[in-house]
Amino acid sequence: MSNLIFGNPRWISQRNIGIVPWYKYDAQAMSAAFEKVTNRRGEVPDPRLDRKQQRMIKTKTGTCSMFATTFRKRITETPGGKKGSGSETKLHLLRSYDHHGSPDDDDTSWIRNFGDAEPLHIWEVARAATAAPMYFKQILISNDREKREKVYYSDGGFGHTNNPTDLGIEELELLHTQGGVTGTLGAIVSIGTARAEVEQSGDGILNKVREAFRRSTDPQVVAKSIKRRNLTTYWRLNDEEGLDIELDDWKPNKFTDNPGHETLNKINTGFLKWAHDRDNSEMVKACAKELVRRRITRTGDPTRWQRFATAAEFQCKRNGCGNPRFEYLHRFEAHCDAEHTRLSDKDQWAKAEETYWTYPPPTQL
Repeated sequence: MSNLIFGNPRWISQRNIGIVPWYKYDAQAMSAAFEKVTNRRGEVPDPRLDRKQQRMIKTKTGTCSMFATTFRKRITETPGGKKGSGSETKLHLLRSYDHHGSPDDDDTSWIRNFGDAEPLHIWEVARAATAAPMYFKQILISNDREKREKVYYSDGGFGHTNNPTDLGIEELELLHTQGGVTGTLGAIVSIGTARAEVEQSGDGILNKVREAFRRSTDPQVVAKSIKRRNLTTYWRLNDEEGLDIELDDWKPNKFTDNPGHETLNKINTGFLKWAHDRDNSEMVKACAKELVRRRITRTGDPTRWQRFATAAEFQCKRNGCGNPRFEYLHRFEAHCDAEHTRLSDKDQWAKAEETYWTYPPPTQL
């Protein structure tokens, strides 16, 4: 996929000239790469849904969830085609789950958008979250001609959002305190970029712009802030020495049968060096041990584990019942006990519809 995205850079772009309108890479190529990998690694399409409803980002309640950080730009236009006064850009979380928040959250939180899960495809979320300025054109998500309003998403990797650990902690606290849940956070694993500290070279305008861009995307600012919290189950997996490598490094990318091998070898060598360090090795083992312990603990509640691991659902198929669906076995059983007196009815229909990950055959890709 890297070669599809980074294998054909423009020689003249905003990244190396600064004043031209062209981005360094073709956004359509990146979109095509994301669609391709989603089709290859996604589940077998559900025959009950049309193509537009397939492989959406929304996940089922009680299963693994995620969010991606982006910047949302809303642009309104006047009848003459000029940008209106309603244009704005702000942080926006693209969630796979519903989070309706509360009225006070907007005043106290970095997180300002609440509501239902995003009605986007997986590839659209990936495209929105990686549309780095100067590298890729932002993605147009909505174009309301009646309101003369367009909505774009671009990479949220600036400042504290380039390391979204703080946002993740805040999001969890907002989600669970609303339900009256108290206690400490679980395991937090932050995976770094192995980015080296590079001193600014030269006093030219372009060098200063690049330095400002580098500082604005530095994930270590948040990492150091989290470290000062002294969380007992927090792991930052990152090579602090870092690799002297650009965000889009992909060498060689021309006239070769093995594109990118120099870059991949450099990354692999750097990782092996980091992994062979005793302190790093012990940290990874401690992290893995805690994650396994938590997974084992999850299995202590069979119905919740069944839902989490297989997205199980139970449906009452008694005639005249309305065919309600239930996420957990105990809720289905409670329904049967309340609505259907015959125990055999419950036994007959208490079979879960479970999801098992199946890759499409190569002929369908």
